[in-house]
Amino acid sequence: MSKSIDGKVHILLIGGYSSTNIGNMFYEMGAQNMFLQALDNCVIHRTSDLSLYFWNRYRKEKNGFEPIEHICDVDYVVWMGPVFDAVSMKKWQRVLDVAQKNNIGIICVGAGSNQYDEEEIRAVKSIIKGYPFKILISRDSWTYNAFGECFNYAYDGICTAFFSALCFNPWKMDINPFIVYDFETYTEPKFAPSTDGFMFNSGYWKMKTPIRRLTPMTSLLGNLSTVEFGDVNIVRTKNTCIKPSFLQGGKHKGQNVYLSDVAEDYLNIYYNGIGVFSDRVHACVATLSMGKPAMFFGNTPRARLFDRVLGDKADRIYVEPIQLDMEMLNSERKNQVEFLKSVL
Repeated sequence: MSKSIDGKVHILLIGGYSSTNIGNMFYEMGAQNMFLQALDNCVIHRTSDLSLYFWNRYRKEKNGFEPIEHICDVDYVVWMGPVFDAVSMKKWQRVLDVAQKNNIGIICVGAGSNQYDEEEIRAVKSIIKGYPFKILISRDSWTYNAFGECFNYAYDGICTAFFSALCFNPWKMDINPFIVYDFETYTEPKFAPSTDGFMFNSGYWKMKTPIRRLTPMTSLLGNLSTVEFGDVNIVRTKNTCIKPSFLQGGKHKGQNVYLSDVAEDYLNIYYNGIGVFSDRVHACVATLSMGKPAMFFGNTPRARLFDRVLGDKADRIYVEPIQLDMEMLNSERKNQVEFLKSVL
């Protein structure tokens, strides 16, 4: 039941920070799409996540203003992403107090954890106890099992970035066939023909050199390829517009580098490519959401969200480009929307 005089359900999405990580916008776009499917009478508002990250870069904070700390007349606020992090949750204490004071429900969608351990569970639960956490749609089963009991309603769901393909209209680019490399943490892989490798682009391939964590030294070693898998061009997308740190100094090397804070351009590049190879979880999620092949390189517990859609085949995404069963994904999307509709 809405408390607004117009009788509509007013929902405030907490997002932003696309310039620091474009993947944040993928799950924000997807969340908005999901809510609009679930409710005919909802009004979506958007506001930024806490600006502490930016202030910390400038070594200032006391003079900052946070609009989210002054919410008063919406029905729900919505958090997305790795929200169950004890350090971050402590910074949200004032917002939680305001939400409780003004009877504003808290919804977490596409929600995950950070460390994924028992210590984090205990720390987060000690903070959120007593606050109006109403609805949880997790992005991995671990998070659902860990925090579902803290909400009035909980659903073992999928990341809202799996809805991102529904949020843009692709357009064809006049370019020869290309793959996408999106690497922020590791060096780029190189592949060679191999009879015992994976099939891609009408051939069988195997990684010939192991990836390494990006350092000032590894970023200086050698020139990056302009083609891979024989003669396929490479387009390099970068998830952040922020100036790279010293340790990441080489991540903008190579040809055909794209960086922006416009999510639709990234999605369109993924769509036009014949495959995406990345150490960024949500670059792969967005690619999979449109039925395109993706291969993930990395070691992060946040990649648990692949388990939810790939099941016992989740390990494959680490060794070869794979595609999702789109019939299965459409069913997961539909079921998630139906759950949200039933509890709002």
